[in-house]
This record gives sequence, structure tokens and C-alpha cells, in this order.
Amino acid sequence: MIRNRIGETIQYWKDDAHIHEPIMYDINWETREITIYTTRPGWLIGVGGERINRYEEKMKEVFPLFKRFLFKEIQEWVY
Repeated sequence: MIRNRIGETIQYWKDDAHIHEPIMYDINWETREITIYTTRPGWLIGVGGERINRYEEKMKEVFPLFKRFLFKEIQEWVY
């Protein structure tokens, strides 16, 4: 299922960025955008955008109609 493959790709991205906090995401199937909710968007974007560029390409392999990631920075997680 495509949703599982998207989740796996985001998990690899999270591991690559060394983020241990939860990352939530929402898929807008109409606009083909994925919104990521995180306390550390800069870590996911990477220096000069290198991480986001890499994972946008990986996401296009998984979800060919994918357009882009959007980030919503949150202050903290409440458990």
C-alpha cells in the first residue's frame, strides 16, 4: 500500500536526520502534497536543502504524482 511506503520513506528520512521525536504527517491526495509536523524542520531540510531534495526524489519514486513537502513547525510534543 502506498501509505505504508510513504511512512517508511519518512522514517528513513527521520533516521537520516537523527531525529528521535515523533514526526506526524498528513497527505493531501488532491494537491499531492505532504505536510510534515515536527519540532525540527531544519534538521529534515538539511544544509542547503540537501536532505529535502534527496527525499523529494525518493518520494517521487514511491508516489509518482507527488508534488512537494510542506513543513509546520510545532513547539513541543505533548505525550
